[in-house]
Order: sequence, then structure tokens, then C-alpha cells
Amino acid sequence: TVHAQVGTLNLVKGDLRAARAAFSRALELDSRSNEALSGLVAADMRERRIAEARGRVDARLQATPDDPTVLTLSAMIHVNQREYDAAEKRLRRAIEVDPTQLRAYAMLAQVLVSQNKLDQARIEFDGLAQRQPSAIGAPTMAAMIVQSQGKAAEAQQRYEKIVANNPRAALASNNLAWMYAEQNQKLDTALNLAQAAKAEDPESASFNDTLGFVYLKMKLGELAVPPLRIAVEKEPENPGFHARLGQAYA
Repeated sequence: TVHAQVGTLNLVKGDLRAARAAFSRALELDSRSNEALSGLVAADMRERRIAEARGRVDARLQATPDDPTVLTLSAMIHVNQREYDAAEKRLRRAIEVDPTQLRAYAMLAQVLVSQNKLDQARIEFDGLAQRQPSAIGAPTMAAMIVQSQGKAAEAQQRYEKIVANNPRAALASNNLAWMYAEQNQKLDTALNLAQAAKAEDPESASFNDTLGFVYLKMKLGELAVPPLRIAVEKEPENPGFHARLGQAYA
């Protein structure tokens, strides 16, 4: 883990040679380190070594075909090469395996937008949700599509239904908490939802950011600081996280 973090630091600094050395050492110590694999792939992509990136990810997929992080990495490479059908297939599988994969949801939405397939995809996800009532990924994806189309009220109703059926639906809980907080309504409920989402994935930058946002809306700055600091540490390039952390300090 330490070598992988050193690699990430060097990657941010732009020292790709040092980053590669650290990530490679991390993989020597733990051949299944997703952080190290992701770092090497990021270095490959920066240097346009697409074939090498694809080879690394394909080799890992053979060993762990249902690892959602590796599936999402593979999809990223396909998106970079505009191979949208292959990317969509990988992302759908990643969400099916792990419905809390925020990056997979976001990337899949981008893929669908790029192909002008939002309406078609929403119908498909709705149908899949009806066929698999216990599934979380399909109805959540449908709700996110509706939300991306500007239909906030309908999206909120969809998230509420998902959470009512499955209180451990982390992404739906997170998104619903954000919507309540943004409207400055049902803040106690929003807090419960945000805490439930974070409990499912304590290290998620987005979940911690939502929890901090709810605390801000409740004017509880001291409580907002810890989760917002986690969000900034996890995704230091996100300006929204920094802005909300600054508001909490203020």
C-alpha cells in the first residue's frame, strides 16, 4: 500500500519513471493490488501506450474476471479508444457485480450520452428492474438517467422507492440525501441516508462529501470537517470538495 501511494504521489507530480517503479514494486509485493494496477494504467495512458495498458488489464481480467475495479479500468481504455459497445458491456458487468461502483455509473452515463441512448437505456434498465426485483444496479441507473435528464422530482421518487425496498442501496441513499440537502428539506432523513451510504463504503469520496454537505446544511461545521477532509484526500483534484471543506472550516 505504501509503495502504491508513493507511486500515486509521483504520478501527480508528473514523474512517470518514479511512479512506474513504485507501482511495479507494489505489484511485486501484492500481485492483486488494484491501486498499483490503476496507477500503471494511468501512466500508460498518459504516454499513449494503449497496447500496454490493455495488456495489463486483460491479463488481470483473466485472473479476476468479476473484479469491478478492473472491469471499470478496462472500460476506461475502451472509452479512450471510442469502443463504446465494449465499454458499455464492461461497465454493466461492474455495476451488476458491485452496485456501489460510483465511477462505473458515471462512466456508463457518459457512454450512453455519447451514443444518444439515454431514453433507450432507461427503458432497458426499467425492464431489467422489473425482471429482477431484488437488483439494485438497474433501478439506480434508471433513476440516475432520469436525474441527468433534468427530471428531479421523478428521480427523487425513484430513489425513495429504491431505498424503501433496500435500505442498503448506498448510491440511491447517497443521491437522495444530496437532493434533500440541496432543497434544504428533510435534513434529518438526509443525514440518516448519508450515514447509511457511508457505512456501506466508508472510503468513498462522494459519500463522505454528501455527508459533509448535509452537516453543512444543518449548520454543523465541526461535524462536516472530518468527512469532507476524507473526500479531499481521496480526490484532491475535485474543486467542489475543497469548496465545501472551506465552508466547513469557515
